[in-house]
Parts: sequence; C-alpha cells; structure tokens
Amino acid sequence: MSEQKDSFLNHLRLGMNHTVAHETPEEWASFLADHGFRAASFPADYTAPVHLIDAYVKEAAARHPDRRGRRLDLPLEHGSSGG
Repeated sequence: MSEQKDSFLNHLRLGMNHTVAHETPEEWASFLADHGFRAASFPADYTAPVHLIDAYVKEAAARHPDRRGRRLDLPLEHGSSGG
C-alpha cells in the first residue's frame, strides 16, 4: 500500500448516524468500540441532565485513543456560561 493511501486510511473514521438501543452510557460506548466505530451521533441532547451528558463523554473518551494512541483525558468541568 502506498504511503499516501496508508496515511489516508489512518485518518479515516468509521461512524454511524444511528443511536443503538442501550440502557447506559457504558453500553453505548462499548457497542461503538466493539464494532470499530470512531464517530457517532451523540445519544443525548441539550435537555439531558449534565451528569448524563458527562457520563457519555467520559465513556466515549475512555474507549477512544487519540491519534497518538493515548486515551483521551477530558476535563468535565461546568462553570458559569459567561457570554
């Protein structure tokens, strides 16, 4: 495989625009990781409780390494929404 094509494939993300049936953020993130998805529609909207949104973000980050192979470490801080 050419170096250019190999580089392209390393940046290609398999994703889906469907939220699978799940009971918990852990189940959702595990399904995506187990099936090789690296991009997906977020399963909660802005009306969801902050703790639930944080749980989805935490589970996704724990299962998805960044481009250097490190696990994402996202700070989950919520302060004032100053404009």
